[in-house]
Amino acid sequence: MFRFSPVDGYLHVTTGDNHDGPLSQNLQRLDGKVLRIDRDGRPPSAPLCIGLL
Repeated sequence: MFRFSPVDGYLHVTTGDNHDGPLSQNLQRLDGKVLRIDRDGRPPSAPLCIGLL
């Protein structure tokens, strides 16, 4: 079962690091990340951590 967050309205999906921890530090890879998806299936318009990217 999936639920959208009652706080921000997004679906939060985590990805594993494929047993290779340093991959999660690479911003060009999806390994080891938390993805936010809106109800239309798109990513949000603003990044979660403004100024870090």
